[in-house]
Amino acid sequence: MVVIVVIIIISVIIIIIIVIVIVVFLLLVVVIVIIVVIVILIMNNFNTVKPIAQLIFAVNSDVISNLFD
Repeated sequence: MVVIVVIIIISVIIIIIIVIVIVVFLLLVVVIVIIVVIVILIMNNFNTVKPIAQLIFAVNSDVISNLFD
């Protein structure tokens, strides 16, 4: 009887450890995916900001050149 209880307790502890390891691994994967998505969004924002800044500069240079005409 004592042996069965000890085996059950050990198996429950092993299952809990396995579940904790799986949860930690999934959390790490989620954090890595979130970081990658944030980096991709930041890179996309920089790529879209450059043409907008070039457009503003082009418009301003046209306005300035028209002022001197």
